[in-house]
Amino acid sequence: MIVEDRESITSVVDEILRSAGYDVVAKVSSAGEAVDMYESTCPDLVLMDLVLPDFSGLEASKRILALHPDARIIAITALSREGIVDESLKIGCRRFLLKPFRMKDLIRAISEVLSER
Repeated sequence: MIVEDRESITSVVDEILRSAGYDVVAKVSSAGEAVDMYESTCPDLVLMDLVLPDFSGLEASKRILALHPDARIIAITALSREGIVDESLKIGCRRFLLKPFRMKDLIRAISEVLSER
């Protein structure tokens, strides 16, 4: 599942994932939609933007992980405030990517997270 409020980024990430052989089960643009959609789709992985229009991707990740501790979430943001990486990993996100990221870094992070138990 892709959680991103900028359609241009969603489209690029969607294309990268599909070209790498992954299925995208949902694309949402808000944190609330992410929490709701997780419940209905139970995706193998969530790519979670941290800056979203309704509430933060960190809060959405917390809510998802509270209900599904085994959820696999990769936090993605252009926000580079101090402590954001540690905060995202502390709440249970499996990886953190800073925008702009390289295609190979995204695919590597996804592959690593999906291979974890």
